[in-house]
Amino acid sequence: MQHPSKPMIHRTVPFAIGTLLMALGSMACLDTDFEQAWELRKLRILAVVATPPEVGPGEELRLEALSWAPEDAPVSHHWEFCLVTGAPADGYPCEALPGVPDLDGLDPRTGDLVTLLNPLDEAMTDTLCEALAGFTGEPCVLGVPIMVRLSARSGEEERVSVRQVLLLTAAASARPDRNLPPEVPALTWDGLPLGPEDPTPVPTPAEGEDVRLQIAVPGTSAQSFEDPRTGEERVETLTASWFTTAGELEFRRTFFGPRAPMAELQRNRLSPTTARPLEPGSTLDLVVVLRDNRGGVASIQRRVLLEHR
Repeated sequence: MQHPSKPMIHRTVPFAIGTLLMALGSMACLDTDFEQAWELRKLRILAVVATPPEVGPGEELRLEALSWAPEDAPVSHHWEFCLVTGAPADGYPCEALPGVPDLDGLDPRTGDLVTLLNPLDEAMTDTLCEALAGFTGEPCVLGVPIMVRLSARSGEEERVSVRQVLLLTAAASARPDRNLPPEVPALTWDGLPLGPEDPTPVPTPAEGEDVRLQIAVPGTSAQSFEDPRTGEERVETLTASWFTTAGELEFRRTFFGPRAPMAELQRNRLSPTTARPLEPGSTLDLVVVLRDNRGGVASIQRRVLLEHR
């Protein structure tokens, strides 16, 4: 059993760099030797929270890695930044493009605290966009897309997450509809608010019963914005990824969008199973990661103590 007084989430101390990172979603497998997408059993990178999600020239960005490891084991994080990455089978290594200079100011980082700025000036932005267009055939939109490779290590286990990030041009940074991160300020267990510090005592469901889980998401989390490719006015879609250390979730992801109301995003159910029971006297970790479709990320994590019936 995990010690109730310890924090369940390992985070790097936020560090400022000119980029945005979101963790890759984990793949689910039906084999019992592997984790389901919602299951917390082995080392996982769940998300990287960026504040703000979009960064203009000379601006700072805080990146915070959200990872989980069994028994609150320590997790170390290593960050790399490049224009392209290699094959998944090789661990997504950073690779150089011929004739493209190194990304000055975005050198690899390891540790708890680093402060960096978006280092790209107009000339470097033009150089990188030209190189990328020649490699991918796609022009830059709003800024330079940079690949960020995050590796997390705990003991002998290592996980890798790779995401694309955007370093804005000066013109794009002046947009009035720049992305703001969504918010997920609360999580409830059958209507009972779960506190952020010590484990919240909660009733253990009886056999055959399940638990109603619900997150609070302000309507402002889904912003209106102008699509930079088409000029059309759009509203962000939201996706919530749910994780637990015990029981089984009805949904691994929930959604808000044109065909899914906000209520569908906010609700989930947790049921005990023979393999993953909800045992009275044990603790349970719950994590919800909320993402919008423009790179904004927020998360909430809670630990509960299952009371004896």
